[in-house]
Amino acid sequence: MPKHFNAAGIPNGYGNKSSIFILAGISFIMHIFLTILNKFPHVYNYLKPITEENAEYQYRCARQLIIMIKAEFMIIFTYIEWNNIKVALEKSSSLGTWFLPIVLIVIFGTLLIYIRKCLK
Repeated sequence: MPKHFNAAGIPNGYGNKSSIFILAGISFIMHIFLTILNKFPHVYNYLKPITEENAEYQYRCARQLIIMIKAEFMIIFTYIEWNNIKVALEKSSSLGTWFLPIVLIVIFGTLLIYIRKCLK
């Protein structure tokens, strides 16, 4: 089973069959952590000072950001896991050369959109 991919999406580290559960475990722990964190928006760091007038909007905006990031990471991890299985079964040879650029654009694009939205 591939357990590591280089920047081009080609596997360069392999492990045993049980290594497939590592990414699933990380995904599960991350999902639980972000779900719990989403319930406490008052502990986040904000770009603007929180006042009584903007608190509800800022908290809602931050919670939406966490929900979007969580969904994106679950999709990314599912895609990686799916491709790990395909590579192990020799039905594919890599994640694809566009995987890393697309992931970076999606994650940073989401962050930029929500930063801009929350600064209004």
